[in-house]
Amino acid sequence: MARADNAQRITDMFIAELERIQAGGPAERHECPWHKVASGVRNGASGRPYNGVNVLLLWIRMGNSGWVDPRFYTFNQVSKGGLGCVRKGSKGTTVCFWKPIKRTKKAADGTDKDETFLMLKTYTVFNHSQIEWKEGKEPAADMASCATDPDHVMAIDALLNAGPDDGPTVLAASQAAYAPGADHVLMPSSCTFKTSGGYVATLAHEVAHWTGHPTRCDRADGMAGRFGDEAYAFEELVAEFASAFFCAEYGVESEGLRSNHLAYLAGWIKVLKNDRHAIFTAARMARKAMAYIDGECDAA
Repeated sequence: MARADNAQRITDMFIAELERIQAGGPAERHECPWHKVASGVRNGASGRPYNGVNVLLLWIRMGNSGWVDPRFYTFNQVSKGGLGCVRKGSKGTTVCFWKPIKRTKKAADGTDKDETFLMLKTYTVFNHSQIEWKEGKEPAADMASCATDPDHVMAIDALLNAGPDDGPTVLAASQAAYAPGADHVLMPSSCTFKTSGGYVATLAHEVAHWTGHPTRCDRADGMAGRFGDEAYAFEELVAEFASAFFCAEYGVESEGLRSNHLAYLAGWIKVLKNDRHAIFTAARMARKAMAYIDGECDAA
C-alpha cells in the first residue's frame, strides 16, 4: 500500500474495541467506554471542542484509561508552548481531520480544471494527566466542563420537546422502542431503570431513532431495515452514538452499553468491516440527529 489508509486505521480501532466488549465477561460488556465520560472533550490549548468521530476516539481512550480530565494537547502545544513535557513512555491518542487538497486536472476539452477533494489526516494528542507541567504553567481546570451533578430533568425535558415539531409522542410500554409506522416512542416507566442516567440514555437513543423519520433527518433506509441486516445495525449505531453525544452535552452519566444492544455488536462490527467510512458517516448522522433535537437543524 503506497499510503497509509487512515480511514481503515481508525475503523480498525473501533472494531477492536467492539470485539473486546463482545468477548468480555458480562460486567465488561455492559461498560462501553464512550459512555463512561460525561464531559465534552476539547483541545486544552485552544479551547476548541472536538467533533464527530474524534469525540468517540477520545471517549474510548478516556474510558479505558480512567481519565476524568477532558483536555487534550498536541506534543508541540506542550513543549514548544513552554508548558512542560509529555511524560516519558506516554502513549498518545490518534485523532483525525479532513484536509482540503487542491489539484489541477486536464478537462476533456484540453483546458485545466481545478478541483478540491478531502483527504483524511491524523495526528496525536495527549491527555492533560499525561503531562508534566512546569511550575505555574498548568492550566486551571474548567469546572463547568466536568459536571458531576447533572440536571437529568433538563435533559429529559429537551428530549420530550425536541426539534421544531415539539418532540415525539411517548407512550408507556414494557420495552423501549421507536415505532416508525405510528411515529411514536415507547418507554418503560423511569422507576424500572437502575439510575436516572440510564433512563435518559435510553430515551435519547429512542428519540434519536425518531429523528430518522423522512420528515426529519430522513434515515428512511435504516428505519426500514430488518433486525440483523446491515441497514438496521447501522441505524442502531447512529442512535447509540447520538445517545452518547446527548448524555455528554447534558452531563449525564449512563450505565453504558445497554444489555439489549449487545446483540447488535456483531452487526456493528460487520458494518464497519464492510465499509471503512461507516464510522465517520454514523458519527455525522448522529451529530445531525443531535442538532435536530436541539432545534438547530431543520427537517430534511
